[in-house]
Amino acid sequence: MIIEIAVHEAELAKIFNRHFGTDPDEIRMIPPSGSERIYFILRNGQYRAVGAYNPDLKENRTYFYFTELFLKYKLPVPELYFKDNHKGYYLLEYKEGPSLLDMLKQDGYTEEVKDIYKHVLEYLVRFQLDILEEVDFSMCHSAQEFDQNQILSDLLYFKYYFLDMQRISYDKTALLKELQEMAGNMAAVQPKTFMYRDFQSRNILVDDHNQPAFIDYQGGMKGLPQYDVVSLLWQARAELPEDWKRELFNHYYKTLTSSKKWVHINEIEFRKTYLDCVLLRMIQTLGAYGFRGLIEGKDHFLQSIYPALKQLRGFIDEHPRHPSFQELRTVLEQITSDRIIEKYNTSGRPAYPNTGKLKVKIYSFSFKKGTAADISGNGGGFCI
Repeated sequence: MIIEIAVHEAELAKIFNRHFGTDPDEIRMIPPSGSERIYFILRNGQYRAVGAYNPDLKENRTYFYFTELFLKYKLPVPELYFKDNHKGYYLLEYKEGPSLLDMLKQDGYTEEVKDIYKHVLEYLVRFQLDILEEVDFSMCHSAQEFDQNQILSDLLYFKYYFLDMQRISYDKTALLKELQEMAGNMAAVQPKTFMYRDFQSRNILVDDHNQPAFIDYQGGMKGLPQYDVVSLLWQARAELPEDWKRELFNHYYKTLTSSKKWVHINEIEFRKTYLDCVLLRMIQTLGAYGFRGLIEGKDHFLQSIYPALKQLRGFIDEHPRHPSFQELRTVLEQITSDRIIEKYNTSGRPAYPNTGKLKVKIYSFSFKKGTAADISGNGGGFCI
């Protein structure tokens, strides 16, 4: 691992020099999240950039394509300074500022933060509609469209990586049939736009002038516009108040329907699909938290399960007819019981489940290249 990181640092330092004509004085690894991509901040007294390594060359191709397309339409994404289509390295513009999620956690639910959310949603409409006439969906990475197979895959992700790990009883045949029907119903909904796929506040950076920049869009495809606004407003870690969700959704809907590029449909049907997407996104997210947290043991994802379950319980309590599928409804009521929710309440205790096994990870570093990278993401120190 350490040797690999040193190799990546050396390659990116060469790329930095090639682009800026000078060497970086510091290279710092950014703590990894859920992907296999590795990011570094490279800087000296004059220049700063983000270097990346991703061995998935097809995903890189998608990212390069979307980046260049978004920049053409003047959408605020980091400029691509250098790309290597064969080795998996690329160099990006460094964007100042915290993520919108960090800003929300630091400043709270202020009117200023709410206005930034509104501005972000206005940009979302542009992402969804502005590029539609030109975008080539064959350049997408995992799938060209959020179709029945993709939706069912998200639903099964929840079943296998979260639901089946809770030791509750249910009719597996009935549930599978309902999930297939739900996927088919949602896939048939029109119209479709560009779907960002992971439009969350942690993927939005905010500068000193409250202007947003957007990252992590390589999962984009053709899909439901409602899905993206759900990803932002119903992000479990953000815990947006219900009145914020209503106000922000209404602002988004007004912006969307005011666009000349929007194909107008029945508002009631649009809002119904929005609720379908809320449910889909919440249970898909639990699947991701289950895989990354319960299986891989990543602390950030484990800590996210508790607020995600609380949010899901609030949703099904407020919408007694949603979902309309009986077995799915029964399953959701079981996993949002007090017993299961409190099992994931990590307040005052370690987030990692007690497996009886001690995990020790040992890394080394050189002061010549700066202090050690904290890849845990918890801001901890190190020993010598």
